[in-house]
Amino acid sequence: MKLKWRLRQAIIGPLVFLFIFLLTAGFGYFFYKYKIALFNPTSPLAWPDSFKTDSAGRYIPPPATPKNNCSMVNGLPDPSCTPGAVSRLVTQNNIQSTICTKGFTKKIRPSYSYTNALKREQLMAYGFDGPTSDYEEDHLIPLELGGDPVSPANFWPEPLKPWPGALDKDHVENYLKVKVCDGTIPLSKAQAIIATNWIRIYQAVGPAIVNY
Repeated sequence: MKLKWRLRQAIIGPLVFLFIFLLTAGFGYFFYKYKIALFNPTSPLAWPDSFKTDSAGRYIPPPATPKNNCSMVNGLPDPSCTPGAVSRLVTQNNIQSTICTKGFTKKIRPSYSYTNALKREQLMAYGFDGPTSDYEEDHLIPLELGGDPVSPANFWPEPLKPWPGALDKDHVENYLKVKVCDGTIPLSKAQAIIATNWIRIYQAVGPAIVNY
């Protein structure tokens, strides 16, 4: 009888340990995969500490200093090559008749011939190789947040992979547009967020970001 009990202990003990190990490893992977936020995304931790705005309530990006050897850093564009640019058509006072109105961005979106030509130039500047389809010629400050539609300073060939990539940024853009249009945050703050570090918001909101 004692021998059977000892055999059970010898078998059950390692199985319990294995179960706890797999559970812990699974949670660790989930945390890494989705970057579950440890802070409220509406707290100051999620926003830039300071940024400049103009009299119309728009973010003022730093000036671009174009060069032939741009570098992506931690999934973000080179701020000297792609600091972002804002549209003169959108102000804090007219957001409800511009970016918050359905169909507005279609009216100002540049042609594919323009963006494809710019994409080829910027792929070379960033030193990206591989098929052009692996990249999205992206507005750093998107049109739905009042980004300039044609300024090269507001474009970069954003990789689709690795995660988070260009398609994940789309969710952040939609999330911030909702927050601007419902008055949660001002236009300038959303523009500063997306221009300086959109990945931070992606991590802060966590898996719920895909709902936007």
